[in-house]
Amino acid sequence: MDSSSFDHLVRRFGGALSRRDGAKALLAAAVGAVVIIQGDAQPDQDAAARANKPRPTGRCGDGSGKANSCKKNSQCCTGWCASGRCRCKPNAMACANNDECCAGLCTAGACDGGAKGEGARCEMTDNCGDGLSCEKKKCVRDTSPSPTPVPPPSWAPTVTFGTYGTGTGQFQSVWNSSLTTDELELYVADVQSQHIAVWTRSSTTSYDWSNTSTVGSSSDLTFPSDVIVSADNLTLWILDKGLPGVSVWKRPNVSSAWAFDSTIGNGTGDGNDQFQQPYAFAMSSNELEMYFSDWYSARIEVWTRTSTSAPWTASAPLGSYGTGTDQFAGPGGLTLSADNLELYVADTDGYRVCQWKRTTVGGAWSAVTTFGSQGSGPGQFNAPQDVQISSDGLYLYVSESTNCRFSMWHRASATDTWTPVTTYGSSGSGPNQFGRPAGITLRDTELYIADASNRRVSNWSTS
Repeated sequence: MDSSSFDHLVRRFGGALSRRDGAKALLAAAVGAVVIIQGDAQPDQDAAARANKPRPTGRCGDGSGKANSCKKNSQCCTGWCASGRCRCKPNAMACANNDECCAGLCTAGACDGGAKGEGARCEMTDNCGDGLSCEKKKCVRDTSPSPTPVPPPSWAPTVTFGTYGTGTGQFQSVWNSSLTTDELELYVADVQSQHIAVWTRSSTTSYDWSNTSTVGSSSDLTFPSDVIVSADNLTLWILDKGLPGVSVWKRPNVSSAWAFDSTIGNGTGDGNDQFQQPYAFAMSSNELEMYFSDWYSARIEVWTRTSTSAPWTASAPLGSYGTGTDQFAGPGGLTLSADNLELYVADTDGYRVCQWKRTTVGGAWSAVTTFGSQGSGPGQFNAPQDVQISSDGLYLYVSESTNCRFSMWHRASATDTWTPVTTYGSSGSGPNQFGRPAGITLRDTELYIADASNRRVSNWSTS
């Protein structure tokens, strides 16, 4: 056969057959052509038919997705050609045998990826049930060690500071506190002394707190029940039940003295920008949202601003009086999650914690659930005063003034239910006791609890 005849055969057969079979097809066709050239015999029809017959190709049942090219199902050993490639069949697709299925299991004429028991045929661990893995195409008992669960934090008292009185280092009735971002200054609201006491320490590893100054006096503040310091330590928001509203203080730098700047709130009333008896407040991490619990109005008031230099504006409040999921009997302390998508309120008179959620920052809030009931057992509260959530959102801490303790709650993820873990404290004046625990200030390894009746701050830590 001359070169032009060979080229003709290449053009005729080469595009229709796979590369692997091309040479064989050309050779078979060439043999048929030689027979015609050498004599007047008829072409070898059987040889031509064998050359054109679809040949099963592909890799069956390994789930790798690697397969040869194809144009029709009959060219694949799996019986399925998709997007020009031989593929193994997914679950629920019709099959004739195990090798056709990605999962390696054909049951009642359909590929089956359901979990199988020990000793069953498999192609991947997903084919096997709990505690089993796929080894050498059989489901075998998984003997690898289970991951060690992370134990919950264990808290212990480290120090208490403050005594009863009106002098330096003394309190008359401490209600709440706020820690600076460097954790070297603690601002403590003393409602009866009518000022904010400033306590400092030399390093974050020191427990030697000293009262270095105060902010405000009886001429400036009437009943300061809560306090928040800004991230840059240049703005101080003081919740004053006597206004009622917020007293704003500022300073140009951290070395300067605090000076009164302005107030937030429009007096006493039921308007969105008014208060009846504000108890506590919380601020979002971007400092653009403030949430106030108003005990008498049984609602959470919401204030927002567009930037840290813009004025605050009141929005529609959350909740009303009652015992429903979206109601409050007498709201106390409250806190926001680190992502600002969850709001927790200690419903003091409802003996429970109320949980609210939203999907985006700035979006609408929805009441999700409440947990807790009246009592002193696990999962129960007596006058819950404040609530704080850990930065990872997995632990919740609730102070209870009547039970003289704080409780720790846990959930495995943000979608799981809160469950009680343990409680700390009892009634008394010892290092691990409380007279009337009120506000909680939380850092990941430190807790500061305002002990109102003992006129001190109780510092707890965990390793």
